[in-house]
Amino acid sequence: MRILKVFVPLFFLMLVASPIWACSMCFKDPNASMTSGLKQAMFILLIALFTVFAAFLKFIWSFRKRSHMFNGSKEL
Repeated sequence: MRILKVFVPLFFLMLVASPIWACSMCFKDPNASMTSGLKQAMFILLIALFTVFAAFLKFIWSFRKRSHMFNGSKEL
């Protein structure tokens, strides 16, 4: 019964508010400024993600290099 008290109002709120949540990406308007802004934001976030990933790989590579130096191995 408690679940119904929570989910039924949320369900009706979602039915009423769904047109409000729609943006230019949802309506597939390629010329809208919001669409171009979202594309640029996604590109910047991808750059940030790959930068962090590259730094993590460099960190792992440095540990590998140190372990080889510690073990006396010349192989890299």
